[in-house]
Amino acid sequence: MKKYLGISISLFSAFLVLTLISVPLVAALTWHIETVDSAGDVGWYTSLALDKCNYPHISYCDYSGGGDLKYASWDGTSWNIKTVDTEGNTGEFTSLALDSFGNPHISYHVSYGPLKYASWDGTDWHIETVDPSGDVGGWTSLALDSGGNPHISYFAWAPNHDLKYAWFDGTWHTETVDSAGDVGRCTSLALDSGGNPHISYYDRSNGDLKYAWWNGTAWNIETVDSADNTGQFTSLALDSFGNPHISYHVDYGPLKYASWNGTDWNIETVDPSGDVGGYTSLALDNCGNPHISYLAWWPNYDLKYARWDGAHWHIETVDSEGDVGWWTSLALDSFGNPHISYYDWGSNENLKYATVLLPSPVIPEVPFGTAMTFLSMFIALVGFLSYKRFRPRFH
Repeated sequence: MKKYLGISISLFSAFLVLTLISVPLVAALTWHIETVDSAGDVGWYTSLALDKCNYPHISYCDYSGGGDLKYASWDGTSWNIKTVDTEGNTGEFTSLALDSFGNPHISYHVSYGPLKYASWDGTDWHIETVDPSGDVGGWTSLALDSGGNPHISYFAWAPNHDLKYAWFDGTWHTETVDSAGDVGRCTSLALDSGGNPHISYYDRSNGDLKYAWWNGTAWNIETVDSADNTGQFTSLALDSFGNPHISYHVDYGPLKYASWNGTDWNIETVDPSGDVGGYTSLALDNCGNPHISYLAWWPNYDLKYARWDGAHWHIETVDSEGDVGWWTSLALDSFGNPHISYYDWGSNENLKYATVLLPSPVIPEVPFGTAMTFLSMFIALVGFLSYKRFRPRFH
């Protein structure tokens, strides 16, 4: 009897575990939201990065006096806010990266002027002009290579509305990547394991999402999505295989997501609920699953967040208090929890920050039919054991 009971319970338990891990998991996220800086019209063009302690660092623009570059960092107790550059109307289109020492590096644009770059060495800020060739430096995207050297993708209004790329190896180098029409807005840059740049961007002339990458010898350029007027507000991340993943917006339409599987592009609509998908920011978790923060213009100008669990997209509204969610920037901490910086444009004009402080409890969502299956199996198991115990024995 004990032998049959042990085997039956083991089989039933194994089936139960397999069934539970095959059903969707719904994470109950509890968001913590706070205002980081409210001293004037602050929080434009936010960019967020996390240090080794999972503390957030944010670069952004203060438009109160025409435009200053500012930087906020959390030390575990309070926010430390510094003004980095006040020369001219500056601090637009910021992009932030932290080096191996946790020091911030920021690329940004001077209004109607050059591309600039600021870096902190632990004592002082060093500020330099990267590309002085005219009105350049829109939609900057910054990444640091293994040597801590900066690489920047950006849009040049002058002279011909082109996608450009700058990198530093002891001196600054700049080049034009794509000049086929009005191209290069909404750039997003990532470096692969070899330090080669990959860039997603918007082709305004054709209304397409485009993607460029350097193979070590030349630039390869392709159109990823040309359905409707698409490819705005791109955000790019590379997975562990070096394959690109891109979030982006369709003009007056949905949030979309494209991923390369090594052979083909897979394109899907993430949030079809209306005019959503502005200012997207994409990050991949340790399993390679995408997480996206974005602005939903429709219906109420809210900050939203979408995540893929391997089988389903889960979408939620993070902040709906006023006109919020502009210039979102997303990073995942070591627990896989999201941190988002963004601009509250409404009546507040503040820099805001949202996060999930602790690992989120994961609750299996078991359908009614599955629950009934468990119950039926349990009844059958009890009946089987009773039969084995009490049936007459014939010799």
